[in-house]
Amino acid sequence: MNLLKEYRHEKDKRWMSNNYVLWLNGGPGCSSLLGLFTELGPYLLSDDGTKLIKNPYAWNNKANVLFLESPAGVGYSYSTDGNLTTNDDETANYNYEALKQFYSKFPDFKGRPTIISGESYAGVYLPMLANLIINGQKNYPINFKGVLIGNGYLSRTLNINTMLSYARGHGFVDEGLWQSYSKECCNGCIDTCDIWAYVINRNTTCYNHTVAIFNQFSDCISNAYNIYLNCGVSTKSSQSLAKNKLLRLFSRTPFMLKTLGSLLLEENKFENLKTQSKGESYDPSIIPCVDDNILTNYMNLPKVRETLNIPKSLNNTWYECSDFNYDDQYDDMLDFMKNIIKAKVPVMAYYGDTDIVCNLLLGERFATQLGIKLLTPKTSWIFEKQIGGTVTEYEGFTLLTVRGVGHMVPEWAPERALYILTQFLNQTST
Repeated sequence: MNLLKEYRHEKDKRWMSNNYVLWLNGGPGCSSLLGLFTELGPYLLSDDGTKLIKNPYAWNNKANVLFLESPAGVGYSYSTDGNLTTNDDETANYNYEALKQFYSKFPDFKGRPTIISGESYAGVYLPMLANLIINGQKNYPINFKGVLIGNGYLSRTLNINTMLSYARGHGFVDEGLWQSYSKECCNGCIDTCDIWAYVINRNTTCYNHTVAIFNQFSDCISNAYNIYLNCGVSTKSSQSLAKNKLLRLFSRTPFMLKTLGSLLLEENKFENLKTQSKGESYDPSIIPCVDDNILTNYMNLPKVRETLNIPKSLNNTWYECSDFNYDDQYDDMLDFMKNIIKAKVPVMAYYGDTDIVCNLLLGERFATQLGIKLLTPKTSWIFEKQIGGTVTEYEGFTLLTVRGVGHMVPEWAPERALYILTQFLNQTST
């Protein structure tokens, strides 16, 4: 049995008439309390970790928000038999069962309009969960109104194929190397090149060229979550993570361990995924360029555990991200997304445009592969008399970019994130 931990934050006393929003962080293996305490929750943890500060841009200003730690083994969620091996299908089923159990426990909420949201690997969690909700409406009706995805990992292949173009477009790849790669491996057009094929087929010259480009641009980026930010940490372990940059980011993430991590290791750029440079032990709970000690220490305080009703018998340590065996089963979410659109459930995907982990080109290519009707070509959207980003509207699918912001949009641009949520709630209210 898997027991997933839920945290509910209601709007004001008028909550009975409001939407319900489920929030999932990605990973796979990262706690949704990252979203709660560092991004969009009603209170954010102070920089020194001593107190909670009211968040004026909390999403529960507009809706009731449910934060779910999933799958089992993440945060304070656990499995009664200790088995923490799981995959995309199992996680989707667990999330669906958790949502149904929540509504069974709090039946007054069951008829409320429900939106599911999240970021990063939630680009896998959410489309799969949405399909289960849609397919289960006959037996367990949910007032399902939409899917909101931030910097979503919607396709493994597209993520790799667009990453090189994104890095080149931001000046991180040498012109000569780029032209040579384009000519020898991509018939003169990298935009249509299947770079993923070279990643998984190493016995080629183009594999070596791909390695060279990855090595070059990874050496030029301090913070993969936001390419224009410094790596804002100072601890020894975090400095090692920053030095290894993209590898360390991806090596603790199973879906990228199979790609970029192994790609760079093949060139002996890093000795071992489980060993830091100079003999330091590798900690999968550390997120590169994120000072996670503050939140980790706070979440493990006895008074916090007691307030959250964590069973005393659960003698575990809370980490921002957990290390377990996870099988990422699907190359992309195209079929799942097409089913959602066919069911006339609106989808909005937004991408902070300075993130290389799940970059905006991934979202754009994915949208075109859906094969749906383009309603409004790309244009700017305005927030407080300034350009907030771009918007492209398709039939049933809206794609946004958020200007000058990285992977965690609600953290780095909270005003615009709340605005996006508000616009989506308005869009789905009819």
